Amino acid sequence: MYFTKTISASSLDPKRPLHEQFDAEKVLSTPFATNWQDSTTGQQCREMEQDVHAAHGQDGESPAMTMAKITGSSAHERFSGPQAKKIFQKSDSTWQRTEHVCLLSSFLTTILCADGKVRGPDEADASGMNLWDLSETSGRRWNEALVKSVVGGDEAEAKRLQRMLGEVEQDPRVSAGTVGNWFKQRYGFAEGSYTLN
Repeated sequence: MYFTKTISASSLDPKRPLHEQFDAEKVLSTPFATNWQDSTTGQQCREMEQDVHAAHGQDGESPAMTMAKITGSSAHERFSGPQAKKIFQKSDSTWQRTEHVCLLSSFLTTILCADGKVRGPDEADASGMNLWDLSETSGRRWNEALVKSVVGGDEAEAKRLQRMLGEVEQDPRVSAGTVGNWFKQRYGFAEGSYTLN
C-alpha cells in the first residue's frame, strides 16, 4: 500500500525515463510502502474488531466474527485498514502529507494510464482491506465504523480518508482506461489501444 501526496502522471516527458520523473519525496508521503509480510499491526487489528463489533455486533458474536461478517475476514495485520490505522496513530506527519491511499494495483494503473486521474481500487482489492463492507444489509461501500476506527473516531478525518481511498469500481467489465501518452510516445503504442482492465 502506498501513501501518496500527488501523482501528476499526465505531464510525463516521453524523452525521459519514467524513474527520473517520479521523485519519491514529491510523490510518496513515506519512502516505504507497507507490504504483505508486515505483522506489526496486531493492536490496530484488535481495536478495529472492537469498533466494528460495537457498531454492528450481535449477541454471542465475537469481535473477529463481526469483522468477518462485515468485511469477509477477521482483521489481518497486513491488510490496508490496520496499516492505515498504524500510520494515523504513529506518524502524524506522514498522515498529514497524504492525499491518496493506493494499493499497488491502483498505483500501477494510475501510472499506466498516465492521464492525471488517480485510480481507486476495484472491488476485489477493496475487499482485502478490512474496510469494505460486503454484508447483505448495508454492503458494497466503505464501512463507516471501520473508516472511523482508522482515524480514532474523528468524523472529518473519516470523510478525508474515504476521499483518500477513492471510488471503488464494482463492475469488473469496466475498463480503468487506456495506456497513457508517455507509453504511447515512448514505445509507439497505437492510439486508442491497450485498454487496462
